Amino acid sequence: MSEINKARFMSDIRTVLADAEDLLKQAATATGERASELRETALTRLKQAKEKAADAQVVVIERGKKAARATDDYVHEHPWASIGIATGIGMVDWPADQPQVSGRSGRTSLRSQWSADC
Repeated sequence: MSEINKARFMSDIRTVLADAEDLLKQAATATGERASELRETALTRLKQAKEKAADAQVVVIERGKKAARATDDYVHEHPWASIGIATGIGMVDWPADQPQVSGRSGRTSLRSQWSADC
């Protein structure tokens, strides 16, 4: 989804939800047939919002599948490059995973071991 489509989608959802909320507030004070009409209209608006969200979910899932397929194809076509990339990411991320060493003894403190376990 492009940024413009995301913004439009979110705006549409907010508008539909705000309309439904207003209708439900009106239905709370209305009586009889008017209250039933307002509730039905609010439910229709909420259903529309749900359908729009489901449509967006389908688009996002399809794009995710395409990205996964492209990644899988790349890994199969360039296995050594993929191993190199994974190794590079592991080397960059590795220091963050290690417990901190304190003092001259070179041993890890209980505090750093405890925080690493959490």
